[in-house]
Amino acid sequence: MEVQVLQSLTDWQEPGPAWQIARVKAGLAAELWLLNPHEDGAYLAAQAGLDPARVYDLYRQCYVSEEANGAGRWLHELGLPNAAQIVLQQDGGPAIVDQGQVLAQIRLFESANQLVQAVSYQNRQGLLTQKAIYLRNGERFAQQLFARGQLQKTTFYHRGQMVVQEYYQERQLCLLLDAAGRAYPSRLGYLNELLAANRAQQDQQLVTTDATLLAGTLPASTILARPQGLADEQGTLAAPIQALLQQQQPALGALWVRAADLPVLAAANRANRPPVALLKE
Repeated sequence: MEVQVLQSLTDWQEPGPAWQIARVKAGLAAELWLLNPHEDGAYLAAQAGLDPARVYDLYRQCYVSEEANGAGRWLHELGLPNAAQIVLQQDGGPAIVDQGQVLAQIRLFESANQLVQAVSYQNRQGLLTQKAIYLRNGERFAQQLFARGQLQKTTFYHRGQMVVQEYYQERQLCLLLDAAGRAYPSRLGYLNELLAANRAQQDQQLVTTDATLLAGTLPASTILARPQGLADEQGTLAAPIQALLQQQQPALGALWVRAADLPVLAAANRANRPPVALLKE
């Protein structure tokens, strides 16, 4: 079955992602897999007109439909320490303030007045100490810990259970631990294992419109579709695609292109020549 793979739904209106979403909505692709976790995944799927039961958060290993319903975490329900109160700041955003000292900044969900998306706690010097991120249904999505204002650890959750932890050193991701205690040196290693495990369960053909995902993240059997075109602003083959086609070993299973882009492809310097098919326009 065909599975469309996307970094995130935040850019769902861009030509490439929009084409992928249309494939899923038309039944030409069975599911849409997201590589980057997002606390508003269920809302974004609904905005794009997708069935949330067909949108899979690969990073957190769950369908966004599992998190679509719930009462939410409302602004007035936040626990306040001592004599603190919620105050609107000059930019209109709420904050937890105690005797003039800002203890935390609060972010609310888009188009959902009073529904809390994140609470960022800070010390008296204004440096972040921790951040709690929530889903629209009120469940915890992630928890971040900071030292001297720099991110040290992010823990992602699904239905209250830890899914994966990211550890940072000098602002660089240096280690991931999954719920089973398996360690990965990078997000790439973690995603590669998840992709392999999911694809082993059934016959799946991965398709993406993002050429950068084929530089190590997605397997070489993945189809690269380019409804948004092959050329860059200069009219030549875009650099990420050129890099894939110049590799000695095949880096993609097939290339789906528009008829108008065939001259661009023919003029390119290619070391490998994957099968080419024309997109219906």
